[in-house]
Amino acid sequence: MKSGLYFTFSSLFSRPPTYDFIESVVKGRLFTLASVLERSQDQVNFIENQKWLSEVERLQLDFSRLFSVPSENAVIPYESYYLDRIPIGFGDWKDFSKTAAEVDMPGYISGPCLSSIKAFYASEGYMLDEQNSELPDHIGCELEFLGLLYQKNKLEVVQNFTRKHIGRWLNTFIGCVREKAKTDFYKKGAESLQYLMVNMT
Repeated sequence: MKSGLYFTFSSLFSRPPTYDFIESVVKGRLFTLASVLERSQDQVNFIENQKWLSEVERLQLDFSRLFSVPSENAVIPYESYYLDRIPIGFGDWKDFSKTAAEVDMPGYISGPCLSSIKAFYASEGYMLDEQNSELPDHIGCELEFLGLLYQKNKLEVVQNFTRKHIGRWLNTFIGCVREKAKTDFYKKGAESLQYLMVNMT
């Protein structure tokens, strides 16, 4: 069950939603299921909204605004953006051959995190689909990897991967989605993923 939920969230943050995908979320109560795995049934409030089925274009636009079009409203879906730093030196105004100050700037994509995650995937025999154009540290790839680990019941590897990778940046990513999304579909989806991660074992 958990593996399927991770595949759902992988799709949610990887590609614009189709009617069929939205229908599977609504009819399967997938956001609700992710949120209540560890709670008793009498505490359940359904999250999904039937109106999402008539808002496909609006949800697709929200996906593009969040994850495809660079802007101040975009949410970057790559681990390296949140965790890697690139040193930037500022020259001494009196002697430009010297560095007066050096700071680590965030937002460095394709840095050390990317190499580390590739090695982690390789150690578990995970290979990205050839048709996947995303970098291996994309949120969708990392969630798909977790789903595959759950399918194989590799709970120790799940914990290790979460500690070294996705667990270090996912809450920041989710916070950005909740702040910048224009639709409840993505706000509620992000919240549900957070619940799922908290109750992952």
